[in-house]
Amino acid sequence: IAYNIYSDVLSPFSDLVLLFVPDFGGISHVVKFLTSWLMNAMAKGFPVCSRIIILHQDAHPHEDTRSCVTASFASQLKTLDPTKAYSSWDVERMISRCFQINNFALQGDLRRKIASEVANAYCIRVSRGHDFEAKHMKALLQTAIRQFSQQPSAVFDAVFASRARYPLPKSLPRHLTSLLRPIQDISSSEIGAVASALVLDAFPPDMHCKCFPPESVFERLYEGALNECESSVNYGRLTAAVRRSFVNVAMENRRLGLDPAQTHLARLQGSKKLAALRPIDTCSFCI
Repeated sequence: IAYNIYSDVLSPFSDLVLLFVPDFGGISHVVKFLTSWLMNAMAKGFPVCSRIIILHQDAHPHEDTRSCVTASFASQLKTLDPTKAYSSWDVERMISRCFQINNFALQGDLRRKIASEVANAYCIRVSRGHDFEAKHMKALLQTAIRQFSQQPSAVFDAVFASRARYPLPKSLPRHLTSLLRPIQDISSSEIGAVASALVLDAFPPDMHCKCFPPESVFERLYEGALNECESSVNYGRLTAAVRRSFVNVAMENRRLGLDPAQTHLARLQGSKKLAALRPIDTCSFCI
């Protein structure tokens, strides 16, 4: 369980994982720890690639640490399923999906090296929209801990976790269908209005999710609902069209600092077809 806390709960929030060989009692225990981490990550599809720094007492650290991890992991794979053969390339590929491993000595210019690694890792975190503010980090970490205690086998997803208090309504596919089905000839104006409504839902003020890449947000939150709606409306490429518009609207709002509510209202006012609709239980502003 302790090993899984590192791999499942803490690694998504960590820029670097520092493993001090003396504290582990030797490199063999470090290898055992990383092998356990690999086996757990494999069962979940390698959701996170962690940057691992192995810190050695020796002035010239073991550069063959990765080879030891590879051999140990390959041995565990054989134990897991003796009938399945894994090539060296298979094993190396899986390790690369889980770890980036470097070996440093506990002396010399260690501080400069670690500072450089942290800076590189932070750039990657920013590109993924995971440069959380303190209040968001606290809330997401609490959600990750709660999820691990309730569903240890579940993969933590920061986009879903950011909506823990405001889950997506299960009725969304029905409301989308109710809004679009009466329209005989759906145009880019209606597509843009739907996308804008979803952007308003996805990126409310003061939530960290405004930094998540729009493509990831759409895929995780709305793609399923649009797929379900697509077969019921007169527009065979609905999901793809809304996805493109969603990304464009979200990026434009972010680039120009626009208020999603105001831009969405402007889109609705520009669509005569939507203005003429009177759905029984669906609001054309918020869907």
